[in-house]
Amino acid sequence: MMKKAVLLLLPVAAAAGPAALFSGAKWWSHQTDPAQASLDPALPHSLPAGPAGDSTRQVGPATAAHPRIPVMDLGEVLRFDISPDWIMKTWPRVSSGLAQLQLHGYRVSLLTGTRPDDLAGALTYYFDSHQRLQRITFHGTTGDARKLIYFLGARFGFVRLLTNDPGLVAYHVPGPRGQSAGYLHIRPAGVVRSTHPHTHFRLTFDIERPTWR
Repeated sequence: MMKKAVLLLLPVAAAAGPAALFSGAKWWSHQTDPAQASLDPALPHSLPAGPAGDSTRQVGPATAAHPRIPVMDLGEVLRFDISPDWIMKTWPRVSSGLAQLQLHGYRVSLLTGTRPDDLAGALTYYFDSHQRLQRITFHGTTGDARKLIYFLGARFGFVRLLTNDPGLVAYHVPGPRGQSAGYLHIRPAGVVRSTHPHTHFRLTFDIERPTWR
């Protein structure tokens, strides 16, 4: 009965959004703790490891109908040398055919871990007709955005942008003639619950391929 419940949880979590992804990952980690796993000998005693040299980890059991959710590092997924083939091989489920201004999009579920400063949400890659990545967008949640802010600043040059909206914390990539090559918007969740520390903030960011840096 426990195994059946585990298999049913993961596809529901992926469909329910960032909060469910975080909750599902935390729940699975709790269930695979040796002290908890002893209650059911059929459960593994640790999260399954990926192949040698693979930076991804997996959350939950895998079946043909319900593949595992990869746990990805920000440095691996936020770069512009990514190809559609890499996306297809990295994620077990990819939504394609997302058109945007002559670009073709591939959307995946992103989960970077189970710490409060990790991310969960939808990540989309947009390619041009030459299969060259031109744009990366993300919509999701986190409990602490400081790690993301530092990463985007160090890799892509994001800096703070003051606005008249007191509920918005904004960053962007400044460029010549007032252009921007990306933005990050952070807002507090509509309802902040102490029992859901991973979903205190809603995030949206858009990164365009650097052309002048």
